[in-house]
Amino acid sequence: MVEAPQRFEISVSDSVLDDLKERLEKARYPDELEGVDWEYGTPVKYLKEYVAFWQHHNWKEVENKLNQLPQFKLTVNGLEHHHIHKRSFRANAIPLILIHGWPGSFYEFAKIANQLAEPEGDQQAFHVVVPSLPGYGFSEKPKKRGYGVAEMAKGLNELMVKLGYKKYFAHGGDWGTIIAHTLASCYPSECVAIHITCILFPPPPLWSFPLAHLKFLMSTIFGAERTYGHEEAKRLERFQTLMNTEMGYFHAQTTKPQTLAYGLNDSPIGLLAWILEKYHTWTDRATFDLSSDEAKEAIVTTAMLYWVTETIPSSMRIYKEFRDQNMTTATISDGAMTLSSKVPTGIAFFPCDFPPCPKEWAECYTNIQRWKKYDKGGHFPGLECPDVLTNELREYFGLPVIKKAFSA
Repeated sequence: MVEAPQRFEISVSDSVLDDLKERLEKARYPDELEGVDWEYGTPVKYLKEYVAFWQHHNWKEVENKLNQLPQFKLTVNGLEHHHIHKRSFRANAIPLILIHGWPGSFYEFAKIANQLAEPEGDQQAFHVVVPSLPGYGFSEKPKKRGYGVAEMAKGLNELMVKLGYKKYFAHGGDWGTIIAHTLASCYPSECVAIHITCILFPPPPLWSFPLAHLKFLMSTIFGAERTYGHEEAKRLERFQTLMNTEMGYFHAQTTKPQTLAYGLNDSPIGLLAWILEKYHTWTDRATFDLSSDEAKEAIVTTAMLYWVTETIPSSMRIYKEFRDQNMTTATISDGAMTLSSKVPTGIAFFPCDFPPCPKEWAECYTNIQRWKKYDKGGHFPGLECPDVLTNELREYFGLPVIKKAFSA
């Protein structure tokens, strides 16, 4: 007998909210250097504005809004998975799973779930599934080492099958990109087309793609601009700058996440500062003004989801699991981005997200059917520019070649 999903509603106890209120009131802020802005991390002045917003944040109102979306829990691959499951009333609706990353949550896609399920006119409709990854939000936390990208992909594929979808599409950003690509690589009979942002495929290895690898070696000698062109070279340059200046969180979370977890799990302002710094670096602040109430609402709600579930420790462990796997000789068992896939893939990149790798690299690993550049948006398009992401998903998954993959 197949287990049925159990209906779920968010309900945080008053004791948790009262404890948070007390911690925010008694917060102890560090000193800082004069005139350094964000160069050393989240500035105290900026954080205090967010903390003030958090202190007056109406969590019960957020709960009520989120509980208007149909939420469930279902055990797959050994862990209970929280998920939104918004079925469309349209007869031609296609199943679509939306996969978040870090420091994100299912909340990233809450704004677009209804739009995708019930579009206007004759636009393509979807049965929308938005999971909380294991160790995030209201999903169960892995208890043993090794539950990384491959295990998460296995669980999400099982989730879609248990929900009755023999074939489906997938979209992801951040870790969701890697998980969606792994679904396409490992479960191509079920996950028949994907769409991704945050495109971080590595340079093609010699033994699999000798010509592409030779071109990569030439770029290290003669320069990326002469090898790949001006636009690709600028992206690689910006990516290298980010790697040199913005990856402190990555090194901490890939090496000793447990030590970091004590401070972030115990201090709400520490947690907020850690998350806020990523939103400052990775969002398009021209269109997603971090001083606006809209941005504060989105970021504080995200922090709340980590705080009330105590999942910041478990959410960071995916970095350690990924690092501990051999990313240069990836196999189906480890789920790294060096897996290859023949499943149709759509790629969209936003100016304030991580710059994409050269298209020639991505073509070595995946079957690109769309390569789309936008002039606004960043790492969290579901929050920053939900209408843009919604239209992008409709356009891509509405392409004849993609719909053919589903009907084949």
